Amino acid sequence: LLTTPTAIMPAKSCAACHKAGANVGALDKHWHKECLACLDCKKPVLGQAFYEVDGFPQCEACADAAAAKAKGPAPNCKTCGKPLSGTFVRAFGFAFHESCMKCAVCNKPLKDDGFYDDDTDKVLHLMCLGDL
Repeated sequence: LLTTPTAIMPAKSCAACHKAGANVGALDKHWHKECLACLDCKKPVLGQAFYEVDGFPQCEACADAAAAKAKGPAPNCKTCGKPLSGTFVRAFGFAFHESCMKCAVCNKPLKDDGFYDDDTDKVLHLMCLGDL
């Protein structure tokens, strides 16, 4: 959930350093201006949009980096085995470079007429199945 600090509040104990005098309200807590910082990079987030992670702010850059890391490395192409990046095709439970989405028999591009053959572990046109 992307959020922003809500308001200047009466001074209370800071959610980050636990010292008195915190007067910025965010995430239903009180913070010193300098203590309202990203959980990961520690950069101040006052005046910026941020995400909440376990009750603490996380800046957009760190949230994006965490999301990318959680996804793990890009999958490899089913045809050539090389890592995928940018635009790629998902079909038959696999991922392919667009240029690699070809019939294993005739080497022509697969459109809506392709299928995956479990027995041969190949992607091909239905009409090419007999030519394997």
